[in-house]
Amino acid sequence: MQGFLTGYQTNKDKIGADGDSGKALFAKNATETGRAEKPWNSNRLLKVERKHIKVAGPEVYRELIKVIEGDMRKSITLLQSASRFADVITVDTISELAGVVPDQVVDNFISATKQSKFTQLQQIVNDVILDGYPANQVLVQVAKKCLTDPFYIDVEKAKIFDRIGVVDHRLNQGANEYLQLTDLATTLLNISHQSK
Repeated sequence: MQGFLTGYQTNKDKIGADGDSGKALFAKNATETGRAEKPWNSNRLLKVERKHIKVAGPEVYRELIKVIEGDMRKSITLLQSASRFADVITVDTISELAGVVPDQVVDNFISATKQSKFTQLQQIVNDVILDGYPANQVLVQVAKKCLTDPFYIDVEKAKIFDRIGVVDHRLNQGANEYLQLTDLATTLLNISHQSK
């Protein structure tokens, strides 16, 4: 029984020498140094680059951090995958491999919902589907754009996010991507008409 419990830690083992918990020690360290620690060290990416990969410039790292949202494992894996497809990794390479929808496509999607032309809206949704962009990624990026868009007031943003939640649930249940993106676009179109 003793051998079974050797790897077991009690709460007392997790507390620092002065009685602080691990979170408190991190917060204490952050306030003493004047800044919080980064979630991961970007120098590791530079080491990976020097060994195996050629990157076009620092903008590639900015795009990588934006796309991966700070996950070091995913960023290294994405860099290694990109090195297999391109001799020199560019921003476009990172975006394409990460499955990110180009900002221009998302901007066109949102602007079409503000112009009150359903036929144009159908064409934009059709283009998104035919270009092979994942509907879930379109939802994520539309949500981020709508959140910061001054065109919509808070009540309208709440309606948009409610619809995004419904559409996301339906997509996760296997619903048709074209129909769900059309549903979202129609909701945005109705909200745009009501705000005029």
